[in-house]
Amino acid sequence: MGGRGKALRRFLKEYREDIRESAAWLMSEEMPALWREDFDLYEQKGNRLIYESAYFPRRKFLAVFGMEAILEKEETGTVDSTVLFRLCEVIEQICGEDTWALPAHVNRKENPGWRETVDLFAAETAQTLSELLDRLKGFLPEKLKDRMEAEISRRVLEPYYFSEVPYAGWEVGNSNWTAVCAGSIGSAVIHLSKAGWRLPKPLPECLDRVCAALPYYFQGFTDDGACMEGLQYYTYGMIYFANFAWELKELTGENLFQRPDIAAFPAKCFFPDGVSLSFSDGSSRDTFRVGLQALQAMEYGNAEFPAMERAAGLHSDTCYRFAGLKLDWFATMEYLRREEERTGKWEASGEETPLNDEKLTADCAISKKDDMKTEPGYRFHILPSAQWCVGYAKNGTGFACKGGHNGESHNHNDIGHLIYEAEGVLFLTDLGAGEYDRDYFSQNRYRAICNHSFGHSVPILNGQGQREGAAYRCTSFLAAVEECPEKRAADQTLTAGAKDRPEKEAIGRISAADTEKHPGTEDTGWISAAGTGTVRMEIGSAYSLSEGGEPLDGKTIVRQIRFELENGRAKITDRFDLRGDYDAANTALDVEKADANTGGDGLMEKDGALYNVSVMENLVTQILPVIEENRICLEQNGAKALIEVEKLPGMASPEIMVVEYDHRNHQGGTEKVYTIRWAVPLEEGRGVSSFSIQRI
Repeated sequence: MGGRGKALRRFLKEYREDIRESAAWLMSEEMPALWREDFDLYEQKGNRLIYESAYFPRRKFLAVFGMEAILEKEETGTVDSTVLFRLCEVIEQICGEDTWALPAHVNRKENPGWRETVDLFAAETAQTLSELLDRLKGFLPEKLKDRMEAEISRRVLEPYYFSEVPYAGWEVGNSNWTAVCAGSIGSAVIHLSKAGWRLPKPLPECLDRVCAALPYYFQGFTDDGACMEGLQYYTYGMIYFANFAWELKELTGENLFQRPDIAAFPAKCFFPDGVSLSFSDGSSRDTFRVGLQALQAMEYGNAEFPAMERAAGLHSDTCYRFAGLKLDWFATMEYLRREEERTGKWEASGEETPLNDEKLTADCAISKKDDMKTEPGYRFHILPSAQWCVGYAKNGTGFACKGGHNGESHNHNDIGHLIYEAEGVLFLTDLGAGEYDRDYFSQNRYRAICNHSFGHSVPILNGQGQREGAAYRCTSFLAAVEECPEKRAADQTLTAGAKDRPEKEAIGRISAADTEKHPGTEDTGWISAAGTGTVRMEIGSAYSLSEGGEPLDGKTIVRQIRFELENGRAKITDRFDLRGDYDAANTALDVEKADANTGGDGLMEKDGALYNVSVMENLVTQILPVIEENRICLEQNGAKALIEVEKLPGMASPEIMVVEYDHRNHQGGTEKVYTIRWAVPLEEGRGVSSFSIQRI
């Protein structure tokens, strides 16, 4: 396995040390208390962070002491008495919580049984306690085991299994909820059964209901394996699906691992500098779970690991989801064991595992430079079903854009949006998830700048942004890789060498239409000769000029992008043809009213009358722009990029302005956002706008 094996062993060594050190530190710490007043804040003021700031640290105690006890048992056959005593204290407190569900997920006014609501975190808690019961059954006190089983059944298993299908919307939904809740319950009944506890219904019946729910989860993925909720929610849902599927396969032989394309998704979401794709409610500083990727690599033969610098550690997930932490150890260990057996690099020595401390220490005494490195070259991933393109140039500059529709799970109004980054700096950014409060998941969702199209690099039409709902969409998405002249001259040599490369590494022109004719070519993968990634999107149907009005024809706004794979320069050309009929009523702004939201004039005809229409370009950054005529300089941490707005023949430089917003980030902090805007000149409703961006 070379560098991959060494990197994974180093990861395991550091991970084990982190668990041990964290358990020692928490030994003298007091677990935070949960207060009814904090729970009430969500109903009263919409705030969920205050209650969660105590709830999730409690799960930290449970996960850390649980993992330490399990690993001590694996390593020595016993558990240190102080660790076991502390774990039992923590479990007692978890069992004594008023509810395992979060306040945002219960309805106290209408549901008298709200304490037994099976939400994400109630299901996760049941899974954690069930696995601890199973793995530590010879060490936990009998009285505590009885209470754990009783609470798991009362709070989660009985409400679920004694209900009609669906228990709640998540049982037939296509989001991460389905995988997390169903996968947690499925794992819980497996572990309780192995530990000898009685289930609400026979085990096969319990498993059948869970397995019947999981296909709905996969309906949320596109045909090319993309999770429209974003990388963060991909990881969340997939952890609980994969964990249950692995346990089910070991128990019954049934194989739920049927989508290898989905396993390839995480690696497509990272740029070479570690910045991650933050579409939807994502994060530009996301991580991947090593154990999840190792498990999928085992099940699908191979799954690309992103750079280990972006591997999640013990404390990366502030919710401390036990299933993910467990997989990081056990799935990674099993992956290495199988790979070393397969390649013959492990000489059996009578040890239970080849990854003893001495071997780990020796293998980890290597330079960080030997980690799983990103292969040199260019990448331009085309995901036509998702309507995404993600790529990077020879110099490491990253680029991504998306079409889609505005009714996606964890949706942002972002049709036609693009990201441009280099050296870890997001020059044109995607803000990702905002603060999760009551308004965020209500009809007020799009008041948040991170969800509104003003918070994305897409045009503004008549002072208004895009509309929410699946009807507002990109109606045509075509992407390709255009070969450079040097490449064409070397075609014969490259074609001869292509026989030795996987099919998707070959250079070629790929579009949404091509994938119907040639299945399996939906992703260009590695690009071995410099060319240009091109995208054409018809995004007019993301807009309506009246609240709730019919979408415009898609061809009214066409965005074309050229991303040069040699130097990372991107050129964007937007063409507007707004001569059709439209409803001029209600052109009030959706977010803040500002003079900057009016732009170049045009005319649209309705019933023989002419109406004014205006268009503005809108680029989003969190770097204070420096503007000089038609040029905008963005600089941060020594990295620079230049945006140049193309001057039209015979016209003066456009008047470029900056509108500033406050963005409430996912942690509840406030960040500055700068939107760069200029008017697009229109003549009788038609016009062209062109600009480029390049790192300098």
